[in-house]
Amino acid sequence: MRVFRHRTGGDLLSRAEPWLLATEAENNLILGIAAAHHDVAKTKQGNCYWATIEKGGAIIGCAFRTPPHHLSLTVMPSEAVVLLAREVHGVYGQHISGVAG
Repeated sequence: MRVFRHRTGGDLLSRAEPWLLATEAENNLILGIAAAHHDVAKTKQGNCYWATIEKGGAIIGCAFRTPPHHLSLTVMPSEAVVLLAREVHGVYGQHISGVAG
């Protein structure tokens, strides 16, 4: 299992859009935000975070953050959450406003 970071919302959609659309109503927030931030890697408040969590080449979850907003997650297995938490801590340390999902 691995976390793959993506530079922009468009890059995340290039990799994950079919997976996200499989449960579109559940993933409408990340689909909309990623589309609105198609070419955005950074906001005035800091670097955006776009990630897919993958196992065996298959997507099992996604996460994003557009500062100053919370980190948002899709549904994912609990072991993916632990891996993601470590990765996000490496990026933001203790400086994250919250988590939604």
